[in-house]
Parts: sequence; structure tokens; C-alpha cells
Amino acid sequence: MNSKQNMLLSIVHIKSACFLLIMFVLFYSAPLKLSANNEVLNFYHYTNETGLPSSYVKGIAQDHYGFIWLATRVAVCRFDGSQYKEFPAYNEKGEPTELLCNRIFTCPDSLLVCKTNAGKYFYFDSDNECFKAYSLLDNIGQTQSVEPTTGGYWICRDNNIYFLDSKTGLLTDLRKMDGFGKIPNDITFLNLLVKDDHLIVLTGNQLVFWLDLKKESFRSYEIPPMFGNIPISVFYLDHLNYLWLNEENRGLCRMDLNTGKFTYFASDHYDNTYIPHNMVHCFSEDKQNRLWIGTEAGLFLWSNVTETFSFHKFEPANPNGLNADPIYSSFCDKKGNIWLGTYFGGINFWSSEKSFFKTWNSGISDFQLGGNVVSC
Repeated sequence: MNSKQNMLLSIVHIKSACFLLIMFVLFYSAPLKLSANNEVLNFYHYTNETGLPSSYVKGIAQDHYGFIWLATRVAVCRFDGSQYKEFPAYNEKGEPTELLCNRIFTCPDSLLVCKTNAGKYFYFDSDNECFKAYSLLDNIGQTQSVEPTTGGYWICRDNNIYFLDSKTGLLTDLRKMDGFGKIPNDITFLNLLVKDDHLIVLTGNQLVFWLDLKKESFRSYEIPPMFGNIPISVFYLDHLNYLWLNEENRGLCRMDLNTGKFTYFASDHYDNTYIPHNMVHCFSEDKQNRLWIGTEAGLFLWSNVTETFSFHKFEPANPNGLNADPIYSSFCDKKGNIWLGTYFGGINFWSSEKSFFKTWNSGISDFQLGGNVVSC
């Protein structure tokens, strides 16, 4: 082979190598392109190093006074922005008991309620500053779901839906209420959520029911086929009436309840429906109508403007970013601030205000100042 042939062969090899390199970059950078233009989010971290009872936070709520309540792995505490305070709890016999909870929420009548790992309910007695056994919810037996609403609670129990009147303690079957008597008797209800005057119910018949409580009407939709017969693990209704459904192995689906159309998002996609992880733990919506989705692999922030996700995860080189990837709870407070409860990363707090200052007050704990007079 002469030198001219060698040169031509070398050129062919170089062109082939360049082509393969370009194809490699285009193929594997598709998911990265979606996250390249991420909005920079700065977080303040509240952890056990700042006094939080545990850095594993399972639930977040805000009472009518504005205090933030946190259900951690070892205790429930109230947070005023600088101090954490725990309160005693008493069971149905009036005996002191531990309060290990996986959920905490407030009711329209301002009552603060938490659910223990054992399925028991407690309410906060603000007059005596303690938690007491909540017999109203405990006495109805084992439930599939409990959601607070005006005047009481919506209960999913024994594959049926009931309204529990908080004053009388009476349970009313959904099918016996005006407008809902035509729901077929063979429909089995599995789970529910309440959003304003709407009730979203998942069934064992592979259907989703959308009930308008104000108009006393309902519609049903088939659950997207991507889920098959696998139960939905997490679901959420946003302000545009998009229903978000998740199954930890199949991914995320957004269903338009106005049209019935749906869009899939999964970790094995390579377009604008790509997400880094299929397991979703929680949803919340901020004042800008963005959807904050907590997952096992960090935060997905959905924009209704661009209809795309941006992705945020723990980066050791960024002390102002997320300090842990698994996000198990999320909450938007009355001021539009976002509280993310993580798996042993404590609370990651995002302020809706452009300028945010953390305040430390005087006190005797290890996490307080010796006095409020600071000279420099």
C-alpha cells in the first residue's frame, strides 16, 4: 500500500471517528440539555445541627398563626423561624406517649392533626399546648385515606367514600349525597384527594373519578395504560386541572382532566419528557404556579410556561443548593416560600423573596446567641 492510499485510509478513519463521536454526544447529552438551563435555586438548610430533632422530615404543615410544624423521624416540633419546640402527647387514656408521625396537616377550622406510624390520630390542644388522641378519627376504624375539608373529613374506607361530619361524628355514604347516586355500585374506591371544591378518587376498576362538589356532578376517566394494573403511589391535582399520577417503576403521567389526554414522563425517555428518576414522593405548587416535585433523585421543577422540567440535585461543590437528593415532603407556605423535607438532609428552605436573611436570637441553647447586642 503506497503513501497516498495510507493517507486516504487515515482520512476515512478520522471521519468515521468524528461521526461516532458526534452521534455519542447527541445521544447521551439529550437529558443533559434539559437541565443545562436550570434556574439557580438557593436554599437555607435546617438540620439537626441547627436544633431540628431529626434531619429525616416526613411531613410539613403551617397553622393559622403562621408557625411551621414538622413531623420528623423522632418527634413533631413547631418552628418559629429560629427555635424548635416539642410538646407532650397523651393517648386516649391520658397517659404520656411518643409521637412518631408520618403525616401532619391543618383543617379549614384551624385544627392541627397528625397521624402516627401506627395509624393513630392526634390533634394539638392549643389551650393546654399538648397533643391529645383524636377519637373522632380513631373511632371510625382502619381507613385507606383521610382528607380534611370544610365541616369534616372525606374518608376512604372499605373501598367506599364517606363524609365524616366533625360536629356530629356521622358518616354519610358518597352515593347517598345529591348528584352522586348514579356512581355504579361495582366501583371500588382506593384513594382520594381534595382540592378546593373538587374530589379526585382512584378506583380498583382502573378509573379516575373527578367529582365537582359544588356542581354536584362527576366525570370518570380510564387510568393511562402505562400503569397497567399497578396501583398509583402518588397523585396530585394542579391549578390547571392537570392530574399528575406516579408509579415508582413506570414513571410520571400528566392527565388533562378537561380533555382526557395524557403525557408520559420517564427516566428512559430522551426528549422533553425525560426525568432522572421514576419514583416521586411529593408535590407542591408555588405562587408562580410552578410545580415542585420531590423524588428519590432530587427536585423536578415544572414550568407551565415552557412545559419542561428543570432538575436540581445535591452537588458537594454547591453549599447553597440541595443538601440531599431524596425529597419526601414539600410544602408552600402562606408567603409562597417552599419547604422541602428530605431524607436525612433536614429542611431545605427556598425563599420567594429575592433578599432573604436568617435571624438568630439570644438564648441558652447551643444554637442561639449569648445576647441580642452585636457590635460588629
